[in-house]
Amino acid sequence: MRKTFTQSVLAGFLFVLLPAAASAQGETTSAIVGQVTDATGAAIAGATVVVTNRETRFQRSATTGDDGRFNFPQLKPGTYSVKVDAPGFDPQLNDNVLAGLGQKQTANFTLKVAHSNQTVEVSSTAPLLNPENPNTNTNLNAPALVDLPNPGGDLTYPLQFAAGALVNTAGSGNDFVGGTNGYGNVEFNGLPALSNGYIVDGLETNDPLTNLNSGLSTNLVLGLNSISEVTVNTLSYAVDQGRYGASQVNYVTKSGSNQFHGNLYEIWNGSLLNAADYFTNATPGNHKPRSTVNHFGGSLGGPLLHDKLFFFFDSEWVRIALPIVTPAIVPTRAFQSYVLSQVPSQWAPFYTQMFKLYGNTSGTPRAILGCPLGAGGDGCANSQSVSHSSDDHEQVQTVRIDYNIDQKNTTWYRFQSDTGVQAAYTDPINSLFNAVSPQPLYSFAAGYTRVFSQNLVNYFNPAFSWYASLFGPSNLQKTLAAFPIVLEGTGPNAFTPVGGLDNTWVQGRRASRFFINDNLAWSRGAHEIRFGTNTRILRLNDYDFGEGSVPTVTYANLQQYIQGIASTATKTFPTSANEPFNFLNLDLYAQDTWKVTRTLTWTFGLRDTLNSNPLNPHDQIARLRGSFDSISHDVNQPLDAAIEPGLGHVCSSTPLAILQPRTAIAWQFESNSVLRAGFGIFSDILPGSIADVVGVNPPYVKTFQGGLLGTVGGTAIAPGVTNGAGADISAVDSTITANNTFSKGFANN
Repeated sequence: MRKTFTQSVLAGFLFVLLPAAASAQGETTSAIVGQVTDATGAAIAGATVVVTNRETRFQRSATTGDDGRFNFPQLKPGTYSVKVDAPGFDPQLNDNVLAGLGQKQTANFTLKVAHSNQTVEVSSTAPLLNPENPNTNTNLNAPALVDLPNPGGDLTYPLQFAAGALVNTAGSGNDFVGGTNGYGNVEFNGLPALSNGYIVDGLETNDPLTNLNSGLSTNLVLGLNSISEVTVNTLSYAVDQGRYGASQVNYVTKSGSNQFHGNLYEIWNGSLLNAADYFTNATPGNHKPRSTVNHFGGSLGGPLLHDKLFFFFDSEWVRIALPIVTPAIVPTRAFQSYVLSQVPSQWAPFYTQMFKLYGNTSGTPRAILGCPLGAGGDGCANSQSVSHSSDDHEQVQTVRIDYNIDQKNTTWYRFQSDTGVQAAYTDPINSLFNAVSPQPLYSFAAGYTRVFSQNLVNYFNPAFSWYASLFGPSNLQKTLAAFPIVLEGTGPNAFTPVGGLDNTWVQGRRASRFFINDNLAWSRGAHEIRFGTNTRILRLNDYDFGEGSVPTVTYANLQQYIQGIASTATKTFPTSANEPFNFLNLDLYAQDTWKVTRTLTWTFGLRDTLNSNPLNPHDQIARLRGSFDSISHDVNQPLDAAIEPGLGHVCSSTPLAILQPRTAIAWQFESNSVLRAGFGIFSDILPGSIADVVGVNPPYVKTFQGGLLGTVGGTAIAPGVTNGAGADISAVDSTITANNTFSKGFANN
């Protein structure tokens, strides 16, 4: 199979008349830059500049160069005081410099000739226009996040307020892992939602199967109360901002400070305050289903060791019970008795077992074509409106420790546990077929900043996460013992399927991800040069190959149902219900940000990407021996002449390097206007779902269909039944026979 990947080329110009913050720092850091001059505008060299974090009192110092410039890269986001001392000049202090996440904040100073020993304190706000970097971004801090009307407290909701966002791009809301056209994501600047990256403390949180921002147990992306700041980067021409072409969304968690701080909150809504659905009362004895949404939690942060060691803890809990009103068509008791009198005696136990699964069969009589009972054929089926409540719950615990070792070394550690259970499917016939999905996620991230000199600073940011998202009944073997197939009819008058969605279980995935991010910033005059890497190692265990292992049997009309005749019986035979796949994404980059003039910044860089050929360590991959056009289409040739089994790699080949040059300028050509222009090449990563596409090829996954319309024979709906003379006539058993024949034949070729 030819390897496919998406490359997006973006070229754009943005004329800005409103605030636009500058970016191009690491994924969890910020920076403060500026210039020190005298009253005539001449640069002051040798001035001492000290930045102090107002919450933790952490300090860093630098000396201005010949051009009077200073640069503090790789700072922890927050509010700083900046003090400047120079011989012969009055000291000056700006006590309110906000260094936002992923932003490079400018703080310029004009010193006056010394007349006293007093420090001159200046008060200023961040400049509305900051031509330090051409990226376009939207930045929201914790107070702004609290003020947003955010139903559900979803972590990704603030993206909708970023420039260029197109909201409501979701696919089917019933899709368990999301559709490729959205599933709650936003799109930016015409690029697909697959090109958005979601980074929390340097940890990529995209679902590795879809590359989307799917939530876990509650389908919400929780943890917003633990977030200190979020920055949405679009048009990211700075190569250190990551691999995604549409947007890179960076979050950083809150930290402790020298003062204790925290909060508590409770949000509740439920059926007690909501009106009943009119159609709920359509079935006698029905009732308004219970619904409740209970979202509560709190946080606490503070010092463990003053000015040195700090902690932060956040706990978030969600309890959701959603009403589900499902229309159903069920066989009447009289019709059940009639069927048992018509089917062959050796098939009767199967029907008896099935009819025991029905609870309440009352309802509104429904006429069905071919029904031998009732007036006008309305004695075989009843229509119902079945009310349920579907319970989901999720809880997120976040702990962060920050440690200021000394002026040259700082570090932080963050651990998060996200656990819960999702009610994946609620069956209207019998709760035995209900499906749930426990979805635990455990993650760890850390950051270490090393100041080698005032001009050379490195930031190292490793991270790890493990999560599982498996869907199925609580006890699949017990469920299958009660009813071993899924029986469904075709057409509007068919009975509601029996067996729920057992033909899709177990499905889902487990994923382990390792991340290594490193960013070295070297300041040299008007240049800031950066070198770094973003590396992701993914181990995806895909459980989707077992879908279809539980047979799906259909009937086309009521007569086939009565006589126990299968229109089709479809069953899948995987070699293994799950298979592991290994991915490596290695990105290296180099970048120069050149402050050409006070109002013009030019950024240019190169990013090199290696996306490994996905590997199945069990060599359970099969694909055509060539392109479809190049192979023989002789239907009589042995299958292994066209199919090459026993392969480890998903693709026949992948490129060793994907070069992505990017360049951009930011020019403040007048006091209230900035022109931003850039060009860049971006490369998306392969979603893990490619394993689903290739891993289902035979001989490792085979599907056969029996029944009247099938190709492998058999007529009976019930598994394991014979014609009385010992000959197997079960449509399901015919698929088993076909699989055994195929497997032996393929192995002997």
